[in-house]
Amino acid sequence: MAESAARSTGRIFISYRRDEAAYPAGWLYDRLAGQYGSAQVFKDIDSIKPGDDFVHVITRAVASCDVLLALIGAQWAHCHQ
Repeated sequence: MAESAARSTGRIFISYRRDEAAYPAGWLYDRLAGQYGSAQVFKDIDSIKPGDDFVHVITRAVASCDVLLALIGAQWAHCHQ
């Protein structure tokens, strides 16, 4: 399953933290998908099918993207991981 999802990923990868930037990431995805087509834009829950290997799909999508957009929220600098 991971192979089919990885092959269909877009050339624009949207990276974001769900707790801080879910709304802006969704808005950006909608606009970019409308402009370039959903197959050209990768956003985790919109691009990974249930049962796919999350790490494998993300790794392949990042490696094959032409543009990576990282959305950073207000709390990013204060994150404790």
